[in-house]
Amino acid sequence: MTIWQRLTALLTSLWESQRAILAVKIGIAGGLAWWAGSLLPTPIDDYAYYAPLGAFSVMLSAVSDSWRDVLRIEAAIVAGITLASVFQWVAAADPITVGLVLAAGIGIASIPWFGAEHVWVPLGALFTLVFTTSGPFYAFGMAGQTLIGAVIGYLINVTVLPALGHRVFERNSKQLAFRLESRLQDLSQTMAERNNDENNVDKDWAGKLVELDDLRSQVRRGREHLTRAARGNPRARRWAASRRDLLSYGHMLESLTLQVQQLAIVLRELEDSDEPDIGDDLRNDVAALLETVAELLNDPTRGRTNQTRSDADKLRDRIDNTTFTNVQSRYLAGMLAIWAGRCAATISGRINDDR
Repeated sequence: MTIWQRLTALLTSLWESQRAILAVKIGIAGGLAWWAGSLLPTPIDDYAYYAPLGAFSVMLSAVSDSWRDVLRIEAAIVAGITLASVFQWVAAADPITVGLVLAAGIGIASIPWFGAEHVWVPLGALFTLVFTTSGPFYAFGMAGQTLIGAVIGYLINVTVLPALGHRVFERNSKQLAFRLESRLQDLSQTMAERNNDENNVDKDWAGKLVELDDLRSQVRRGREHLTRAARGNPRARRWAASRRDLLSYGHMLESLTLQVQQLAIVLRELEDSDEPDIGDDLRNDVAALLETVAELLNDPTRGRTNQTRSDADKLRDRIDNTTFTNVQSRYLAGMLAIWAGRCAATISGRINDDR
């Protein structure tokens, strides 16, 4: 690879990186906020360093949340300033007063409306209490400069490549899909190997189910963020089709995760059962079906999906025609076939007609 190709690859990677774009946006917003804050009359311009802080605070939010953050930051600062002013009328700044102000500020900050900006209440109160000795304009400077910076940050967030969250969601979804494929292969291997050597059967069921839960939660939060990020976002209309596709894919993975977990629980019950087994033939059939579902998740073509669903139907018919020695074995065999078929059906619903 030539130096030019490496440089091009690096620039492409930085362009596609949400963190790189966010860093540039924060730098632009912070510089503009400082410049705007320094244009205010003296002595308010002495507190221009609060403007970049206000800009930074709203840059990490989705577009639809940014303007709310502007209001919350300013309301929290005003609440902190008011709280400190009340205490200053009663007593001078000393360890006891500072402790009481912070305690009261934390109490006010617990109001749910402040959201993630609740920290500004005790900070605003503490700064006002400590630094008002430098002049009566400190409180106005802090509140005004922070507001200016927050407004500039909001405008930059809306106008300069507002984030949609697609790449992060796609990365998390692929990670969950990879884990699901691995778990399905584990289940298939468990079914196939038990008759050969029980010691090779993986018993770490709880850890793997918890891992799937964590990844599913990430995807669920990602779907919620995608929806919020599209509100008020000028880029949302252009990428609407991609967003719908990602949301559909995420919903499919969440449903599939629950089904794989149910499948694992049934198989766990079968492994722990003292009753007679379902038989080698059915075990091999179920193992083959699970392996097919794993391959289907990796390459969800319509032909493979139809074949997988057909195999699941044939397995259920075979179970109906099999004589079992007890009801529990029939129940467990049927549940394995049903959940494997539902996994295939869930993936099938995700495939486009042109595939």
